Amino acid sequence: MTELIVQAFAHAEARAESRPDEPVLLLIDEADSLAARRDEQHMHHEDKAGLNTLLQRIDGLRRRKRRVAVIFITNRPDALDPAIRRRAALQLTFGRPDDATREAMFRRFMPELKLTDRQISDLVHATGQDAKRKHKAAFTSSDITDRLLPAALREAFAAGRAMSASDILNQAKHTEPSPVFGGD
Repeated sequence: MTELIVQAFAHAEARAESRPDEPVLLLIDEADSLAARRDEQHMHHEDKAGLNTLLQRIDGLRRRKRRVAVIFITNRPDALDPAIRRRAALQLTFGRPDDATREAMFRRFMPELKLTDRQISDLVHATGQDAKRKHKAAFTSSDITDRLLPAALREAFAAGRAMSASDILNQAKHTEPSPVFGGD
């Protein structure tokens, strides 16, 4: 892992050097798996070495004034090592969508279904209040786009018919939303 970190930073730095007027983004998804807290009991020596390399490379960018922004993405920010968090210039938190946002998602993502206001209201309720009551969490945006809607489409396809609001509602009743982490 240490070598992959070095390669990623070297590539980003080379890109920044070859295009000095353009900022470079280095995106690290699922950052909690790479930059986990060192005080975790299960952290192996290799993981600590990878984290130390990551910290050194971030510090190197700052010292050499490279125009590289390192973006860490995680749904578990509390799992990140404090040294990584201290180096962050900005921390953005994206919460679960509220009722109005979920309503907009259902309207925007499936206009061909011509959902009625009542159907949309039922979907918003099933992915919000009902889900909170049953699972202690509302649906996330990715729960809806990556799990709920594809599952409803698969259900309709397997039945040899077009997807309908009832397929989505049925899936919402049987799909557990992503668990809540930290202040989520």
